[in-house]
This record gives sequence, C-alpha cells and structure tokens, in this order.
Amino acid sequence: MNSATFFKKLDLGIETGPTGTNVADMTLVLVTNPNNPYRKTAFVFGGEATVKVSLPEGQKPGQGGRNTHLVLLAAEKMAQLAKPDSLMDSETIKKGLVAAGIPESQIEISDVGRLGYASDVGPISLTPLAVVGVHSHADVEKAVKYAYDHAIPITARGAGSGLPAQSVGSGIVLDMRSLDKMEVLGDHPEGGKIVLAQAGVICTRLNAFLKGHGVFLASYPASTDMATIGGMIANNASGANSCKLGTTQHQVLDLHVVLVDGTSLWTFEIQSDWRPWNRIIELIRLNKDAIENSFPRVPKNASGYNVLDILRQLEAGVFVDWTRLFAHSEGTLGIITEARLRAVPLATQKATCIVYFTDLQEACGSIPGSMTWLLLFRYSDDHQS
Repeated sequence: MNSATFFKKLDLGIETGPTGTNVADMTLVLVTNPNNPYRKTAFVFGGEATVKVSLPEGQKPGQGGRNTHLVLLAAEKMAQLAKPDSLMDSETIKKGLVAAGIPESQIEISDVGRLGYASDVGPISLTPLAVVGVHSHADVEKAVKYAYDHAIPITARGAGSGLPAQSVGSGIVLDMRSLDKMEVLGDHPEGGKIVLAQAGVICTRLNAFLKGHGVFLASYPASTDMATIGGMIANNASGANSCKLGTTQHQVLDLHVVLVDGTSLWTFEIQSDWRPWNRIIELIRLNKDAIENSFPRVPKNASGYNVLDILRQLEAGVFVDWTRLFAHSEGTLGIITEARLRAVPLATQKATCIVYFTDLQEACGSIPGSMTWLLLFRYSDDHQS
C-alpha cells in the first residue's frame, strides 16, 4: 500500500505529488500511546505526497506543520481502529487461556504486570490485555489457537529491544524468554556447525556457548547482549560483520513456527503445492515484473517479505526453501519457537586496519573491493558536527 492509499483508507485527504507516490520503498511505523497523554504520536513513512489537512476550528498547526498533523490524525484514527472488543476483558481472556491448557501461573493480567509489557525501547506504548509466559512450543500453539478462535491480536516478545514496537500489542503478548535451550546438532557440510536454538536464547549467551566449539553466529547485532534469536530472525538482524558474512536470514536453515490458526510446521518441510504456499507462488509469478523492478537490491533488507528470493528459486527450478520468507517477516507469517542455524568458524587470525579518507564518496567506493578480506566494517566521522 502506498502512502496515498493508506491515508485515504483513514478518510484523510491526500493528493499525490508531481511524480506520484513511491510504492516500493514505503516504510510505515505507527507510534501511538493511548495510555499516556504525555507521549507523542507519530508516523515515519516513505513516499512523495502533497497533503491537505483540515484542523479543528481554532487549532493552529504545530512546529511540524500540516504533514505532522496528518500523521498525528492518522495515528489517532489507527488507535481507534485497533481497540479490542469491549466484551473481551483481561479476566475473560485468562479464563479462556486456562481452558485452552495454559497453566494459570503462566498468565499475567494485573495492571502492573501488563504495564511492564506495554512498550519496548522505542516510544510506542500499548498495554496488552494479557501476558503469557511461554515455557514450551505447545504453549504457543494453545495461545495462538485461542487468539485465532476469538479474533484477539497476539504478539510474540523476546527482549523488547526493538524500536518500532514489533513486540508490543493490545491483545495477548507471548513472553518467549523462557524458551532458552540450545545445542550443537553436528557439522555443517560447508564448514562450521548446525545449531538448534530456541527463540528466547540471547545472542551473546549463544555465542559464548558456541565459542567452545570454535564457531559463532555471524549476524550478531549491536544489541547482542539482550537480543533474542527469535527476534533477530523476525527482524533479519545484522551487525558490523554482515557485509562479509550476511544477515540473520543467511544463517537460518530451518524454523519451527506456529501459524495463525495454531498449527505448527518446520519451514523446510513445506511443499510448494500445499495451500497457501501454492497461491503465494502464483502471486509471485503474476507479479514477476513488479518484483524485478521494485525490490531493493541492498545487502540488508528488513522491510517486507523476501519474495525476490522465492522468485530466484523458482527461476532456477530448485526446491523452494520457504525459511527465508519467514525471516524479517516480523511474526506476521508465524511465531518462531526454535531454529536450526549455521554457526561459522571463528577466525584463526585477527588484525585491525585503519584506513583514512578525505572524501566520503571515495571511502564508500572502496568497500565492495574490500569484501574479500574485510570481516568487520565500521565508519567513523570524527569531524561531523
């Protein structure tokens, strides 16, 4: 959906700019806090548009002007649309989850307990109706099935280290941190090890464990000390060495996921003639030209589904591996409970090289040729004001 269509759906007037709107590169982040009037509401979105906003009589535009007011109005309207059914309160949900087979001791509905899950490290805040402390894959199945049957939003939460509120929600929040088992399954045919890690395993803890096996998970992000494996996969996390070794999606071999109706599967077992996967393939083939022309060619992409990867597999005539479609899908295709990952060998030799440039364009142009030997890349501008 482009920005013009989005705002029209909210009954907010909008006219396209002289070159229209940018559909392919649109990024939309809703930041809304109906629980705290002192926190702001805002959108970040791509796309070129000229906006017309009618403010209430006597109200003057703020510092951000009419565009700021448009996003504030849109956020307010989105918050209204997201309000849960008033008939479904926290106590009702708790009873339903218990009836579904989740122990009462794992369900939190107190005001203080729920408020602790109302935000992540970003400015977004939505107090959930209930929080479930997940202890097993079966717990996720039961909670998702209950939420599906009663049309309740459900959100998986790891460390809550994200900025755009991937881990906050107005319905049921699943605290995945107790899913923290990990083990080395064996050798990878291309080097390194095959590792099984549950969604709640913290990245630093995993790499400390893997160090004894001479390997590590290559795509650790800056928040590695708190980021969980499930969140890293859902967000396609990357770090300083991702230019050389790839992002999290490149380390994922297989995922154990719970789908929207509470059913489970390992992604590597998906057959392309199953529904709805066969329909997805049809849509990708029908929109081949749009995908080819619009899909961003960047080393790191955490926006949208990786349909270009599926298209490339179809063109090559190989067995379609659906695992990477789930990576960076932000939990919208299924909730990840555990993953089989490739851990790559630790470097046997290390060296640090500092290269000085006087021209930013020259510095950027040197990066592609350095990828054959460069493992970590960091940019520093000491003269930036």
